[in-house]
Amino acid sequence: MKIYWPLLLAGAAIGTHLSAAHAAAPQYNDARIVYSANPRTPLAQHNKYVTLQLGVDQSGKNIQRTITAFPEPGYLDFKTSQFTVMRANDPVSSTKKAYRHKIIQGMAYRKDSGYQSARAEAFSQWTSPTNVMQSVPYWAAFAFYVDSDHPFNGTGDDLDIMELGHGVTSSNSLPTPAFYLRRNGTMDAMLSSNTVLDGGNSTRKTSKIFSKAVKKGVWHYIVV
Repeated sequence: MKIYWPLLLAGAAIGTHLSAAHAAAPQYNDARIVYSANPRTPLAQHNKYVTLQLGVDQSGKNIQRTITAFPEPGYLDFKTSQFTVMRANDPVSSTKKAYRHKIIQGMAYRKDSGYQSARAEAFSQWTSPTNVMQSVPYWAAFAFYVDSDHPFNGTGDDLDIMELGHGVTSSNSLPTPAFYLRRNGTMDAMLSSNTVLDGGNSTRKTSKIFSKAVKKGVWHYIVV
């Protein structure tokens, strides 16, 4: 799978409704952008908030560090000798780049609490309230492309394409969007929220917004 990672645009600067004049795609130097990831940019020059969360290294430790720490073109899985996250050529346009995420049979799994998972994940986390603020509208945009060899046969695991979220503290969280590529070839757009229970534990609830069949070999564009 190839992905253009999210671009987070401060909606307060353009209003809550987009007019035709504002519908043009922003450039990467647009002052309203608070976060973006550009696959045309060398990894060493990427946004400091972009982190890769992968399997284990040869010592058995989970890999989680900023993308700027990886050599070009990305992370080489030591068990399969294949790149699980990398900058790659756009399969549609030779003048563009994309991020390629690859889940491979036999790859080094990540060890989480009580289970293992296949990870080729990139995420960003902000700790300063001046970067992403509550009660302010934002727009997020990304695109994904499913390679022809991806199986849509109803078996295997679902893939988490993209999520927006925030941490749960002492109060219940507002619903945030998530997008999942299902094993049957559909994409489900979901709303996910956490409810804090007695004792500080939380439970996660999800509700489906819509489902859409996904075609292989074409880019799918999403704006939230």
